Amino acid sequence: MLSWEAFTAESVPASREVLQVLGYGHFYHLTKRKHESSLRNRLASLFGRSVYLRTLDSCTSFDGMNVASPRELLPA
Repeated sequence: MLSWEAFTAESVPASREVLQVLGYGHFYHLTKRKHESSLRNRLASLFGRSVYLRTLDSCTSFDGMNVASPRELLPA
């Protein structure tokens, strides 16, 4: 497993392309944002600071660390 930072949607595909050549086939994003709504995220943060793993393809913003893995980390 490998982690990397990419803060814009434009920089993610280039990073992903290089990592695929190196044998990584599954890509994820670590985020503190569980919900799309900022209000719901603020309310959730009142109960603690958790980190959530999402598939990279489901992300529209990049506020944390990205993860590449040669095998699947989330259930299908």
